[in-house]
Amino acid sequence: MVSALWAATTASADAPAPASAPPPQQAPPQQAPPPQTPPQQLRQVPPRQEHATAEMTRGQAIALLEKRYRARVLRADLADESGRHVYVCRLLSDGSKVWVVRIDAHSGALVP
Repeated sequence: MVSALWAATTASADAPAPASAPPPQQAPPQQAPPPQTPPQQLRQVPPRQEHATAEMTRGQAIALLEKRYRARVLRADLADESGRHVYVCRLLSDGSKVWVVRIDAHSGALVP
């Protein structure tokens, strides 16, 4: 009995498929998912601030003035003039002339 059952199962497995059945379809090749950027390579965006400041540092202001006027900066103070940050700087020229210059802390432009 076991051999008859075995013969029936192997015979049906070796038999060709009936002509009316559609041919088996092959599954389409799966596409690889796009590569993901590792977290350490993602650019960190700082949270948006209402009053973002991109002021130049005191050192940058001094370097700018020394290059622009070819003079030595004796003093540089950050002041708030009418809500505008301004560096008030005292300069000394080669001819021993002392004068005061005000520059905008954001743009470096002269402030009258």
